[in-house]
Amino acid sequence: MANRLSKRNFLKEADFETEDLLYLIDLAAHLKQARKARREP
Repeated sequence: MANRLSKRNFLKEADFETEDLLYLIDLAAHLKQARKARREP
């Protein structure tokens, strides 16, 4: 999935399929959780 998003600009939601948007939301949640886990003792 990530390869499909490579070298693309996020201009508007209509440029992406539902699967792409869900992947980006899941990725953002995962990255946020990982960052939070490193900062909390």
